[in-house]
Amino acid sequence: MHLTLHSDYSLRVLIALGVAPGRRSTIGSIAERYAVSRNHLVKVCHRLQKLGYVEGIRGKGGGLRLAREPGEIRLGEVLRAMEPNFDLVECFGEENRCAITRACGLQAILGRALDEFFRVLDQHTLADLLGPAPRLVTLLELPAKIPRARRSPLRGRLGRLEVLNALDRGFDPHATHQRNNTCDVRSGHRCSRIGIRVTAAGNR
Repeated sequence: MHLTLHSDYSLRVLIALGVAPGRRSTIGSIAERYAVSRNHLVKVCHRLQKLGYVEGIRGKGGGLRLAREPGEIRLGEVLRAMEPNFDLVECFGEENRCAITRACGLQAILGRALDEFFRVLDQHTLADLLGPAPRLVTLLELPAKIPRARRSPLRGRLGRLEVLNALDRGFDPHATHQRNNTCDVRSGHRCSRIGIRVTAAGNR
C-alpha cells in the first residue's frame, strides 16, 4: 500500500502549521522548507481548506493557519478525506474482473488488514506528530544565508571588513574586537589574531 503525494503533502502542511501555532505561513514558505512543488502544494492546501482543517487569511500579513486544534485532527480522518480510494487490489474496486474473486480469500484478509491500519491511525491526532516541537521547528527553519561583511562601529571609522578566514572558523570578528580591544587594527593591515583585513571606507 502506498499513499499518494496528496496525502503525504497534506500531513506535512498540517505539521508545518502545527509547530508554529502563533504564526501564519504562506504556501511558498512551506514549499521551500520541504523542497517540494509549490503548484502541487497549492492544490493540497485548497483541499485542506475546503475540508475545514486549514484556514486561509487574506490581505497584509495573511497566510495559512490551522482551523482546528491539533488534538482535534485525527490522522485516519485526514487520510480518508485526501486519498481517492483504498483499493489495495483489483477486487476492491467496482470494475473488478478477476476470475477467482468468488473463491479467493485474499480480499477478506486485506480488508481486515486495512481496517487495522485505520484503527491505529484513528487513535492518533496531529498533536502526536508535533513532539518534540523544538526539533521540528529547527528542521523546518530555512537555511541561514552567509552574512555580508559589515562595517565595524568599534574603533572609529575603520572602514569595511573583508572576511578572509574568520567565517571558515565560525568566528565573529566584531565580537573578537569587543573582547580584545587592544588589537592594533589599522587600515590596510591584516589582524593576525582573527585573519581579517581592514580597508579604508572609501576603498571598494
